[in-house]
Amino acid sequence: MKIISWNVANRFKKQSLQLDALISRKPDVVGLQEVTKETLPLWVNGLNKAGYRYIISSFDIHDKKEIFVGPRRYCIVIASRWPLEPMDQSLLVIPWSERFISVLIHNPIKDFEFHVVHMLYIFHVVHLMVGQK
Repeated sequence: MKIISWNVANRFKKQSLQLDALISRKPDVVGLQEVTKETLPLWVNGLNKAGYRYIISSFDIHDKKEIFVGPRRYCIVIASRWPLEPMDQSLLVIPWSERFISVLIHNPIKDFEFHVVHMLYIFHVVHLMVGQK
């Protein structure tokens, strides 16, 4: 089994290059960070064409769509060749909960949990706190 987690860094112009690079490595499960509303359809379509039939994003599982603006405009995407289902998203309490997705993936051999977290916000807070000393 091969799993790839990648911060795609909000790249719109290079999204197709990123997709090609990702698919060429033939992962079974993919976790992406810093996907935007604009690039999400590109990722979903490309991953579907490459055989990833099961895709979920934090846009899909969070009720408050209005939070995805400004510094909170990014979402997480999980794509799998096997069926997946969202788990309890309250497993990790972080300031921006849309930066965390937990899923249960139904691998033919054994089900497993997969978690993707994008903690950039926390890094900035810690960095600012250290810088103030």
